[in-house]
Amino acid sequence: MKLCKMIFFSFYYDFFMLQCIKRGNYMDTLSNNVDKLNIHFKQHDITFNFRVGVMIEYKDKVLLETNGKFWNFIGGRVHFGDSTIEAINREVKEELDITLKNLKLINVSELFFDWQGNSVHELFFIYKTTLDDSYDIVKSDTIKCLDTNDNFKWHKKSDVKNLVCKPAVIYDLVKSDCSYVTHYVEKQNK
Repeated sequence: MKLCKMIFFSFYYDFFMLQCIKRGNYMDTLSNNVDKLNIHFKQHDITFNFRVGVMIEYKDKVLLETNGKFWNFIGGRVHFGDSTIEAINREVKEELDITLKNLKLINVSELFFDWQGNSVHELFFIYKTTLDDSYDIVKSDTIKCLDTNDNFKWHKKSDVKNLVCKPAVIYDLVKSDCSYVTHYVEKQNK
């Protein structure tokens, strides 16, 4: 498994560097605060994103984020040089000001969709954690995101099937015991 992860990340690191060199900004990229650089490439109308998300559970509920159009797991883009665990911890700290414990990788999704006139290929690592009563956010039904206009809401797991969620793998993960890592591919119909 470790060898597969090393090969996988080596591929994406090489891809990242190749894109920087092709755009002629390899040195600029390395000298401009690399630790804050999202792994996100856009060329013409094609976009690649490397994202992370976390399914946060509390009792029979799951915390989801909405942009007003659909619901998703809390998360964001991976920064260059971050592991996916570091990225999800950073995102959750920025958005909710909490530190998560016992993160477990449950899914790797490859998503292909259109967004704002671009064809997007997104690699999405999804983790899971369970909160206990020691976290203040479990006491509120709705929570305001600290760094965007998005909102978070606790939903009963049994009600998630009635929401508009993207990506669709959310429906399966919420129903699952997540005892092993799954792989999911979603290609939006054109």
